[in-house]
Amino acid sequence: VCGSVARGEQDDDSDLDLIVDMDEDRSLFDLGGLAFDLEELLGCAVDVGLDDSFDAPLRERVLAEAVAL
Repeated sequence: VCGSVARGEQDDDSDLDLIVDMDEDRSLFDLGGLAFDLEELLGCAVDVGLDDSFDAPLRERVLAEAVAL
């Protein structure tokens, strides 16, 4: 979990930002399906990003505030 939820700054309009590490044989359709399923389950917007999709400076900042589940 990263973003406002990880920082404890979320409000009623916040989405849930997740960083995931997926097997190489998974596709972007799998990632979208995961986001859709989580939105249905949790009742809020979910933004799912791949661990290796961030450039180096952003990745460092995001991972520094992230909370592992």
